[in-house]
Amino acid sequence: MDINIMRATRRHLPAIRALYRVFVKDEYSIAPLPAEHLNTNEDRTNAVLRVLDSFESPKKTWLVAMIDKAVIGTALLTIKSHPFLAGEIGRVDLVMVSKDFRRQGVGRALMNELYELARSMGCGWMTLGVLETNEAALRMYKTSGYSHFLLELVKKVD
Repeated sequence: MDINIMRATRRHLPAIRALYRVFVKDEYSIAPLPAEHLNTNEDRTNAVLRVLDSFESPKKTWLVAMIDKAVIGTALLTIKSHPFLAGEIGRVDLVMVSKDFRRQGVGRALMNELYELARSMGCGWMTLGVLETNEAALRMYKTSGYSHFLLELVKKVD
């Protein structure tokens, strides 16, 4: 399988939106909170699509993974500061691979390209967040060199 990783352009937006619609509906169902504490699928989809509205921000780089002309994965790198880490960091978000192409190296290829981008932009660190129940993603991130640094806890405000 020949995976091509490239910077996303506006022409990729419809395919990215379609991937996230499926991702939000299916993947967030594994969140370790009761469903009544989570946004609805529609709210989650709208939140992700709002992030896509910032597509052309100079601090953000969207990547797509492609086979032939089909978008099969995507990821976002945002350059920002961090309260505890020196210098700028590369924040990884919204990594998604189509179900049909998981466990075939697509996620790792996206992560490797994000790493090279962050390094070329002078970042000293990369950070990301992942649902603790997403064991496959956790394995990939850990074998890619990521380790626990901060723990984010949540509490419902009534």
